[in-house]
Amino acid sequence: MGLGALIGFIAALIVAYTGPADPTLTRESVLGFFTVVFAIPGLLIGALVVLLLDRISVRRMKQATAERTDDE
Repeated sequence: MGLGALIGFIAALIVAYTGPADPTLTRESVLGFFTVVFAIPGLLIGALVVLLLDRISVRRMKQATAERTDDE
């Protein structure tokens, strides 16, 4: 999930600092806005990936039975 947020932040950096400058807004305020806009979906996509990987690992899991023996 953190990786999704980091990718969202990097995308926000690219958008904020490569786009045209707006005289009414600073680049930092644009970065803050786009960080929220891109990081939240990044977190959600990361969470979905984690859930899918967990589902796959549960399906591949094999069950074993342990029995106690009286070896002394």
